[in-house]
Amino acid sequence: MDTGDLALMIALLLRPIPGLRAELAQRGADRSLVLMLDSLRARDDTQRLPDRKVTAAELDPGA
Repeated sequence: MDTGDLALMIALLLRPIPGLRAELAQRGADRSLVLMLDSLRARDDTQRLPDRKVTAAELDPGA
């Protein structure tokens, strides 16, 4: 997990990010769903996050 994953998770809970690329929005949604569901489980066998981590740099609109 990276800072971008956390930022996307919080944003998904609040509202969609305007102008976010569709691929990044879908990747963030997939990863956030796994993170949210795993956080509700009280066990050690959590599943691996799909795809690669989302970095804070990817969320920069100027990048």
